Amino acid sequence: MILFVSFEPGAFGHRLARTLCTLPRFYWYSDARNGKNPWNVHFDNTEILQRSISPYHFDRITPNGMLPPTHDYVRDFIPDAREYYAEHFLPQWIKVKAQEIKQDIVYCSHSLPQDLLEHFPESKIINIVLPPDGVALRFMNTSAKFPGWLKHDWMGGRDTEHGKRLKIIGGELGKKFTVRDIWAWENYGTEYYSDYYMEYYDWIYKNIQANTAERSRITDERVLTVNSRDYRRIKEWMKVN
Repeated sequence: MILFVSFEPGAFGHRLARTLCTLPRFYWYSDARNGKNPWNVHFDNTEILQRSISPYHFDRITPNGMLPPTHDYVRDFIPDAREYYAEHFLPQWIKVKAQEIKQDIVYCSHSLPQDLLEHFPESKIINIVLPPDGVALRFMNTSAKFPGWLKHDWMGGRDTEHGKRLKIIGGELGKKFTVRDIWAWENYGTEYYSDYYMEYYDWIYKNIQANTAERSRITDERVLTVNSRDYRRIKEWMKVN
């Protein structure tokens, strides 16, 4: 069974996922880069650059390779979700032998619950809903600073239109450009400057606000809507799921 933790970037989803992975029923992506155990948040060194900004972050690392991400993470490369899940996600899932994992799998995803249920109807979802202003502010301090040059060679990412655009940005800004640099380059043709803060914040806030409204409307017995610290409700829900 897959349990998705579905949340907006900046809504503490990886922190909740790490907490869930302390339970015996769930698989933990044990690796020096993530931490041997889910509670190993502090580290001296890691290849996962996102963790230097948000220590709770982790990648879907298994002994056989990386589990494929949900569509939200690659939609700029492959806009069609059905195409992605059929032609890329499923083959990668099989390649890394994810079907042989005995425990339930926790997946972090920014996809909306409605979208996840369309492609994973047998899954369960914990849907985190928090005030958009606080989430947007944390996004500005974390996700906005994440690496922007994603290559996704396992699915031919560099050969897509978005992959080619990232290469151009890298040629102009250097290979260490960030998520917020992509926005600045697309809007102003430059790297990100602090002068852009309010305009970028407003854009991020509006997206998060719209998605939060969608999240708040979901009514499905496969979905539990919580704030990130509703551990008692999560525990009761998990007893029957």
